[in-house]
This record gives sequence, C-alpha cells and structure tokens, in this order.
Amino acid sequence: MTSPDRRFRPLLLAVACAAFGLCRAGLSAAAPYDDALAAYQGADYASAFEIWGDLAEHGDAAAQYALGVMYATGNGCERDADRAFEWFHEAAHQGHAAAMYNLGAAYWIGSGAPRNHGAALHWWRRAAERGHRVAQYNLGVIHYRGGGGER
Repeated sequence: MTSPDRRFRPLLLAVACAAFGLCRAGLSAAAPYDDALAAYQGADYASAFEIWGDLAEHGDAAAQYALGVMYATGNGCERDADRAFEWFHEAAHQGHAAAMYNLGAAYWIGSGAPRNHGAALHWWRRAAERGHRVAQYNLGVIHYRGGGGER
C-alpha cells in the first residue's frame, strides 16, 4: 500500500502562486504594506523585507505571512523553513487564510516542523472554511483518496 505522501503532494501556495499570494486583503496598514509589495514585485527584496519585518514585529498578519513567504522562497533573505514556519504560524493564529494553508503544507511535508498530517488537515480545514480554494482542493483530494481522513 502506498503511503498518503506518495499518493498526494499538496500544492504549496508560497511556491506555486506566481505572485506568492501577497496581497493586503484588508489586514495591513495600506501605505507601508503597499510600499513593501511594490518593492517585492520590483525585486527590491531588501526593502520589502525591512518594511514587512517592522510591520510583522508589530503584529500585522499580512506582513507576517509575507515574511513567511520570503523565508520559504529565499527572496530577500536566506531560505529558512523554520523561520517561514514561525511567521506562517503567527499569521495563521490571527486568521490569515493563506498562512493557515501554508502552515498546513509545512506540517504535511515536515518543513519547519515535524511531519504531522493531523495538524496539516486541521489548518487546511480552517483555511478552507475561510474560502481558501487550494486548501479546499487539497482536502477534497485527501478525502477522495482516503489519506488522512475518511474516504
């Protein structure tokens, strides 16, 4: 029998989304976040990292998610799965759906945290409840194939 990992590879939003899912979604102070986003899109990763870093330290969930993406991709900083996980965790606990999704993906594959399919399903369900389409898709595939939950 094939393990659930071999039958199903989750879509990783931080890696798969061309724009890395970085958008304000009403969770950030507009001007600084938008300045960081413009810098990021212009490949000025150092400026984006500095601005988002300040916002993230002050509790901004969207900026915390953005830093998680930067650590996950290595844009503007050294790639660090542990730091990416930490920032996704912070943002997810504030209700950021994309961070919830990426936290689930990190648990699924064991990136920045021990592999834990139960925790992955928990975070994907929370993201799916907030309308995150990729989380909904992943849950559907998992349930269809019977991995990590009832078929």
